Amino acid sequence: MGGMAVVIEALREAPWWGYVLFAYLVMRGFRVRRPRLLSPARMAVLPAILLFWGGWRLATQFPLSSLMLGAWVICMVGGTACGAVLALDSPIRADRERGLLWHPGDALFLGLIPLFLVVKYVFGYVFEADPQLLQSPVFYLTETAVSGLVTGTFLGRFGVALHQYRTVRSESLG
Repeated sequence: MGGMAVVIEALREAPWWGYVLFAYLVMRGFRVRRPRLLSPARMAVLPAILLFWGGWRLATQFPLSSLMLGAWVICMVGGTACGAVLALDSPIRADRERGLLWHPGDALFLGLIPLFLVVKYVFGYVFEADPQLLQSPVFYLTETAVSGLVTGTFLGRFGVALHQYRTVRSESLG
């Protein structure tokens, strides 16, 4: 079966709740494009989920090795640098008294998270259809690289926002 045929078959076999989750994430992505008030803890949720999910998959789904762990860490560092650079164009405002930050909004979530979900699902489908691929370094290192890059991007974005939150002049965002 060719590459596109695998993708079409994977989408055909997707559970209904996968489409609901995908639609929710796309709607959420449109919302976070607008300026908003949120706490630093709330902003940390997505990077934490991605870090946990990537680490869990790394430890339970694939043959754990120094190559695998190194690839994940290197890709995460690269993603963190990309996320930090992207976040520098989004200066935040802080209300440390109320524990809030004002974020100008961006399209990063809208672009990356639904794409990440689709990629993770397709990899899961392919691995389920052909378990031998779990032993193929090309396949598991590719998924590991994607996971590391996306996780790192959100970690970098969060790190810059947290640094700005702690260093900019606090003001009432009432």
